[in-house]
Amino acid sequence: MSPDLFPPLSHRLELAFVQCFAAFVRVLPPWSLRWAGWFLGLLAYGVMGRRRQVSLRNLRLVFPGRREREIRSIGRRSFVRLARTLLESVGGALLSKEGGLHGVEVHGLEELENAVAGKNGVVLVAGHLGNWELLGAATAGLGYRHLCVSKPLKNRSLDHWLKERRAAVGIDVIPSVPSSIWRLMDHLESGGIVSLVTDQDARSKGVGVRFLGQPASAHRGAATLALAIGCPIVVGTIVRNDSGRGHKIRYRKQRMPEVTGDTEVDVQRVTQGFMELLEDSILEHPEDYLWAHNRFKTRMAPKSSQTEMT
Repeated sequence: MSPDLFPPLSHRLELAFVQCFAAFVRVLPPWSLRWAGWFLGLLAYGVMGRRRQVSLRNLRLVFPGRREREIRSIGRRSFVRLARTLLESVGGALLSKEGGLHGVEVHGLEELENAVAGKNGVVLVAGHLGNWELLGAATAGLGYRHLCVSKPLKNRSLDHWLKERRAAVGIDVIPSVPSSIWRLMDHLESGGIVSLVTDQDARSKGVGVRFLGQPASAHRGAATLALAIGCPIVVGTIVRNDSGRGHKIRYRKQRMPEVTGDTEVDVQRVTQGFMELLEDSILEHPEDYLWAHNRFKTRMAPKSSQTEMT
């Protein structure tokens, strides 16, 4: 999507602010990002009342047995880690072709390599866990042809700027619009990787799943693509290490269920499978997850509970 020839003043100001902020962050020493993220995260937790309440409500649903003090602690830490992710991504300190894997441990690479070796392409499923931008850059940095699906921003000038920054580290971005489906299928059929972030609410157009113990609506795209092409799905997750100074990436190849021929059942079962893999990492590292999204706005019970795997 190309930028507007004459963008509205509000869009130009928004782009200028983001560019100035990014330039400022880039001149900061790397160690300072940790403390800046701590300050900005706690500030956001304090002043963004609506997002704070959404986070706490989600946490209470997912962890009903935990004390309120622990729930609030996870909520504060998730804001802090999200702020650090923002600073790292905007500043670009970790997103470079030369040093994209600096400070990053990669686990399960053999599962990704095994999936890619099938020659039918790979659907890489991710969530809003840890620094998901770094996950994309790291995957591209490993030498794979990586096409990322992203919802276009209303500010087309800012969207174009972000697309150029991602392209500079090897991430080719395609908008999540119906006309993109043919390019996605061509990319998969040629052996490439298509990456989708699938953990947000899909509203009434989604498929019903159990996610984090709750009935939820999930996006159909990843399962639909994989079933149409006959390609494997790999779940990629990234979290911060125990010190909070580095990152750990993990790739896990999904065990695909037996195809029934009923499209709705097949899409639901495949989607449920990779959502459970995402769920495992979220429950293990709840402070790294984006709880501020109203994830359970659409409570859609699964229509199929079959779980046979091949």
